[in-house]
Amino acid sequence: MKKTTMRKILSLVLALVLVAALAACSGGGSSSGGGTPNTSTGESNAPDTSSGGAVRDDVVIQVYGDAGTLDPIRCHQILGMHAVRASFYESLWCAGYWTENGEQIERVRDYQLAESMEELSETEILVHLRQGVTFSNGNPFTADDVLFTMKLYYDSTQKQYVENVDFDKTEIIDDYTIKIVFNSYNYEQIGRLNSMYIFDEESYDETSIVTNPVGTGAYVMDEYVSGSHITAHAREDYWGGEPTIKKITFKIINEESQATNAYETGEVDVLSLNPTADIDHLASLPHTAQIRVVEPTCTMIRFNMSENSVMSNKDARYAVMYATDLNAINAIAFGGLGTLPQCIIPMKVEDSDPAFADTTQIYKDLADGPDYELAQQYAEKAGIVGETLRLINDGTPKFASACEIIQTCLGKIGVNVEIITYDAGSFKEKYADLTTWDMFPSEHSNPTNASYPLATRILTANKVGWSGPVYDEVVGHAWDVVGEFDAEKRHELMLDYLVELQDYSPAFNIGDDQKVYTYNSNLQGVEIYCMHDFLVKDWSWAS
Repeated sequence: MKKTTMRKILSLVLALVLVAALAACSGGGSSSGGGTPNTSTGESNAPDTSSGGAVRDDVVIQVYGDAGTLDPIRCHQILGMHAVRASFYESLWCAGYWTENGEQIERVRDYQLAESMEELSETEILVHLRQGVTFSNGNPFTADDVLFTMKLYYDSTQKQYVENVDFDKTEIIDDYTIKIVFNSYNYEQIGRLNSMYIFDEESYDETSIVTNPVGTGAYVMDEYVSGSHITAHAREDYWGGEPTIKKITFKIINEESQATNAYETGEVDVLSLNPTADIDHLASLPHTAQIRVVEPTCTMIRFNMSENSVMSNKDARYAVMYATDLNAINAIAFGGLGTLPQCIIPMKVEDSDPAFADTTQIYKDLADGPDYELAQQYAEKAGIVGETLRLINDGTPKFASACEIIQTCLGKIGVNVEIITYDAGSFKEKYADLTTWDMFPSEHSNPTNASYPLATRILTANKVGWSGPVYDEVVGHAWDVVGEFDAEKRHELMLDYLVELQDYSPAFNIGDDQKVYTYNSNLQGVEIYCMHDFLVKDWSWAS
């Protein structure tokens, strides 16, 4: 992906800000990435690139979680696997985020397998594809692969990304042009396509891609040892040119202190989703640079809304919400870097509006702390006092900490919470089984179109088992929002919809996130794209 001049300027601005922020820094050097090289005279495990030594051409990246598969459809929402899949696969386009002091400074659409896109009408787009691209097995990339991939997603658990596509009218114009037709206008229709990674139609096999990904990305997998590591080497025939980084090792480390120690000792160069509790310590190390990323992202507790679940009772959901200490979650689970929720959706993106906060009284109430008396009343009405709620999670440190806080809080109103932790590979299967859980934490983000799709996705990608006439009505209102072409009218509909959605509360926003990525300051070109993707193909070590 070519970098624009503006992006280089913005990256330099961020680098200068980070120089001032890192107390251990002593100046010197420059970087085209989001961080700043540090030439402190203190001891460092960073590679010595200042005295004519050989420049490294490999990188070791720590990731949380192991999905047990490298299929991007099935590991799509497993934290830590985003950087992995972006090395092997590419999408038509993606959105990028760069931040300075917690404020978003640029948002763009970067084309990958598409060269350009024309909006022919409210429901039609013409996508011009990049020519001369091959998959890692040598097969050429064409429009047939795009159509095949869209149908594959439609028949999967990730249907939401293409559910508005009218496949009867969508047509391949030629090998490098495809006209995509939507059933109706949808505000988020183009943005959703950026989450779709393109597969090779000719060689696709859902069994083999578990351990042998075939994509158009810049790297080819060498070895996948579940629970341990993934290694990959650079493609000489990559359409964007052979990357400077020749070898990637993704080291799977799930425990916070172990991940931090591995970075300190130089065992890993990048903390992919680093433990927030150690940010200040990590920043003080002489070989450290950091990128702070603000996204339209929040962490939610999803409630089991299926008919036979105790959480289908609205009073039970309100008992959980009013008993939860959101300040403690921010301080402990988010390392003090998050912001308290003001609404069921994030409030820190440009198309959000302060008026959104006025749609929800409960978050105003919770800003001052939990209301245990009111929570107790709701719990008694719901009949859950003395009962045990099952709170499942995938062991991600942020989620694990939040679960422990919720457990403690609910204990104060006489509600027991059993925390059940699954490995990342089996977690998705477990939450798909509505008989095994009452609540679970999840991260919600859509870096392309922000608040509107995030709010609707709570329902349209329904994983909470909600059904019936009320659900149908609420979903209908969600589609009314994204289906309104006029921006002012869409905004008005959104305000009304948020009031309705919060009243039912199928999910509970426990905090708007801020991510901090820590990496060796001698790495250049480090940027974070949508869904936490690292594009290692753009990286290099300082010479």
